[in-house]
Amino acid sequence: MAQDIKGDKLWRTAALMMLCGLVYFFSYDHGRQALRPQLEALQKKAGLELENQRLEILRLRAALNECQTGGASARGPQPLDRVSLRTGHSEILFDGRLVLTLLRVENTENRILVQLNFLEEGRLVSEMLGAGGSLKFQMDGRNWALVVSALQLASANFSVIELKKEP
Repeated sequence: MAQDIKGDKLWRTAALMMLCGLVYFFSYDHGRQALRPQLEALQKKAGLELENQRLEILRLRAALNECQTGGASARGPQPLDRVSLRTGHSEILFDGRLVLTLLRVENTENRILVQLNFLEEGRLVSEMLGAGGSLKFQMDGRNWALVVSALQLASANFSVIELKKEP
């Protein structure tokens, strides 16, 4: 009788371990299957973002080549030059020596994050600006201001203005 109880406990323990193993296997597999659509959506979004960045780089390279070869878009800002940008896009200014990028629009705070990339100097300047705010910088020994003219949901309008020295 003691032998039967010992053998019975052994079988129950083995059955319990198999049952725990099956529960773990099916719960793991179910969790993996449940997360698959979310993972695929994230991969698709990352792929689209990479493609958008690739297209933006190609557009900027083409614009930079036009500026360097003296094409029609090679221009320095006039006393008042207007630029419109969407989030994540850039514009090349000052004959390809300055790249203006709109990094982020924060609609709740009515502010944007802009970045100026001074290509010749290898210098980046990033700053949060509100509507009507300005970012002062120097180019060609002259003082300029980048002014946020208007903010929309995912874009902004800028004016590049030369600052006159007071006599």
